[in-house]
Amino acid sequence: MQIIVTTYGPILLSIGLLILAFYPSGSLLKKLLGFTALVSAAVILGLQFPSAIAQPFGFEAKTLIIPLIMLIMFAMGVQLQKKSLSKYSKALRP
Repeated sequence: MQIIVTTYGPILLSIGLLILAFYPSGSLLKKLLGFTALVSAAVILGLQFPSAIAQPFGFEAKTLIIPLIMLIMFAMGVQLQKKSLSKYSKALRP
């Protein structure tokens, strides 16, 4: 039996993982695995099409690293609650 290797395998696997990630369901397993499926699909597509990640729309992605880190840090700060902030500030004092 001859195995035929095509480039459609990773694409179809990524589509399946994206469907798993975004399919509306109330099950606990789906809620736990949804983000994992989304990250797995992104990794597979990034390995299959590295130029789409390195230069999206012809734009150099290196220049986006600092603004993306700033956005992530801002989002983390927005989610911080007063109780957690006071706990962390007390831990920093000598």
